[in-house]
Amino acid sequence: MSALSDSIIGALRTYFLECPYLKDGKFSVDFLPDDPSYSLDPLPSDPVYRQYVDGGKIYQLEYTFTSKAAYDGDARTMIDNSFFYQQLSEWVEQQEEMDNLPGLEGYTAISNTVISSGYLFDADSDLAKYQVQLRLLYE
Repeated sequence: MSALSDSIIGALRTYFLECPYLKDGKFSVDFLPDDPSYSLDPLPSDPVYRQYVDGGKIYQLEYTFTSKAAYDGDARTMIDNSFFYQQLSEWVEQQEEMDNLPGLEGYTAISNTVISSGYLFDADSDLAKYQVQLRLLYE
């Protein structure tokens, strides 16, 4: 389990910093500079995933793991970029199977799952923006 963090998005960032597939690059929240980098970006969603009749709730945070990577039209580069997201998704799944979830201060993480495959979101002349969507459930 990751170190505890008061901020849920901060806990997710700490969690992903443990991923062995991340290459050198900046890792921000809601920001991608104009060079190879990573970012976690919360998505608009209902914060309550499920509400029980006794008043208990399961909360959710839907977010994207976004990156900027080389984009040159070469098939090998595009395959490498796609393969990174395949590895990242498999890593997230393995972490969940081992019950290694983000450490949340005051909450307990229930699951952290990939809800969409990685895909090309936007491209410039030499950098492309890729992302995968995820959902953190916690109580």
